[in-house]
This record gives sequence, structure tokens and C-alpha cells, in this order.
Amino acid sequence: MAFTPIFETGFEMGSVYCQDTIYTNGYPIDTTNPRTGTYCMAHSPAGSGNYIARWKLPSATDDLYGGIWVDHRGVLGRHMMKYYLNTAASGNYIMLVLEGNHWNAYVNATPVAYGNEFVHSSSYHNLQFHIIIGDSGTIETIVDGVPDIVYNGDTKPGTETQIGSWAVENDSIAIFYDDICFGTGGWPGGRKYEKLTLNADHLAEWTPSAAADHYTLVDEVPYNDTDNVSTLLTAQTDLYGHSGWSSTGKVPTSMVVWLAIQKIESDTSQILFTIHEGATTLQSPATDINTSTQVQGYSFTTAADASAWDDTHIDATFVGMESII
Repeated sequence: MAFTPIFETGFEMGSVYCQDTIYTNGYPIDTTNPRTGTYCMAHSPAGSGNYIARWKLPSATDDLYGGIWVDHRGVLGRHMMKYYLNTAASGNYIMLVLEGNHWNAYVNATPVAYGNEFVHSSSYHNLQFHIIIGDSGTIETIVDGVPDIVYNGDTKPGTETQIGSWAVENDSIAIFYDDICFGTGGWPGGRKYEKLTLNADHLAEWTPSAAADHYTLVDEVPYNDTDNVSTLLTAQTDLYGHSGWSSTGKVPTSMVVWLAIQKIESDTSQILFTIHEGATTLQSPATDINTSTQVQGYSFTTAADASAWDDTHIDATFVGMESII
């Protein structure tokens, strides 16, 4: 089966913050050491405390795949990826730990499998994971494309049967992360994410905060909401053109639309992430909005006409949003 993303980012929206992200001494965005593009997530310098970034799954699952690029900068500390069972408060988790130059697997604090693939320091490497929760569960890893851990056994230390969130955590070592994803259905591969820059208005129904093309009011990276577009009406759509994309040496799998969104009233207003090509429109499910600005994204795994992404479809696609008020 093909990988279907639940969440994916290369941090090219210039922010770590995104929907359903929980922070305890959260990681900052970084421009000094991205694997691709301009941004990554970092814990730097070493010794600056224990950092945790936790992404809550929109709905819990007992079967999770994912991938992440990691650069631990030559520091052989202890870096952890935790998969909390139902809630972090339960105290139960599955954990992959970078110990020395190998990834090892734990159920709670008990090691259950040791990786063999060596990962180099001071450069990025790719870790893919697959976890099934159960009395006869599974923990599998792929390191830089090479199968590593294959553990079949008890991955249910308590009574919980599903993964509720995924976290990265470390103990005071300098470390960088880029191009992360998690989802269902199969291995994601070594994905990377590239930014497309807004450059034109296609449909402009929202109200601009200044007399200007709408795309110029929403194209800042990171976002700046001192200029913006807004609407008081339902079923209003703004769509924007963007820079071209080259498929040379790459196979496209999804297009992620990112929006910095805020509602003024504490009401039931929502938004539809929208892509449009030719005479066809494709939209996300209705998405809730907060009264403070939040950066939220939605992954479109097909073009607007439901065909597979390719260079032609990407270049012809307009992106934006529709209001629900």
C-alpha cells in the first residue's frame, strides 16, 4: 500500500508551529543547517536544556509509519523519538533512541531491539519507522534506505491499544531535524519538501487589508499578519498562482497548502484548504480555526482532478482557501 500522510513538513513555511502541536520547552526554527530549503527544526547549542516537540495525531491509530532526517552534529548524546500510547499522561510509550551511532527500540524504558546500521555524525541521515501496537506488535526501522530493526512482540505495555501522539526529545545535545512525516499505509521513503512562492492572484474574493494584489499580502515567510486578507462572508474563495516546479531527479507525492489563520469571533467559523486546476476544485475537510493566529497545513495527495501529481499538474494548480462562516 502507498503511504498516506497524516502530517508532513519541511518547515519551509518558516515555522515549527502547526495544528495540534504541543510544546514543552519547544524547539526553535533554524536557518543554519537545513537539509533542504531554508528552514529546519533545531536544538542548538548543546547544553540548552531538554527539548520536546510533540505532534498529536488527529485520530489515534494502532499502525503508524513515518520518516525524519536527523543530524546530531557529532555529539553522541541520547536522542529519543517517543510514540505515546493514547495520551502522554498515561505514561506508556514506544521509543526509538539514537544511542551512539545506532537506533535502538524500547517499549517504555525496556530495550527490545538494537539496530545495526551505523549513522554518521555531522551530516543528515534518514530514519523511517513502522510501529504496530499490540500483544503481538511490531517495531521496524529503515536507516538510510537499509532495513534495520525488525521486532515482533509485545508493544502494549499497558491497556492502551493506539498511538495518540509522536514526539522528538533529547537531553541537551545539539541536533537538527528536517523533512518529517508520519502517516499510514506504507513506508514514506526519504522525502524532502520544497517551497513554492506565491506570485499571482487567480481568484480574489476576500477583502485585502491594503490596496494591493492579494498574494502580496499573504506571501511572507515566516508569516506576518500585519497585512492580510479577511472575509465576513461564507463561501468566499481566494486562490493564488505560484512559482514553477522542476521534477528533475524527483517524484512528487503531495502538495501541502499552509495557511496562517485566525478568526476574530469565538464562533464556529471554519476554513477549507483548496486547490484548483482547470475546471476542477479539490478541498480539505472543514478545518477549525482558533482566535489566535495558527499555522496549519493540509496535504493533497492527488491533483485536483484526482490524478497523480506530476510537473504539469503542480505548475497548473492554484492554491488557497474558502471560508465557512
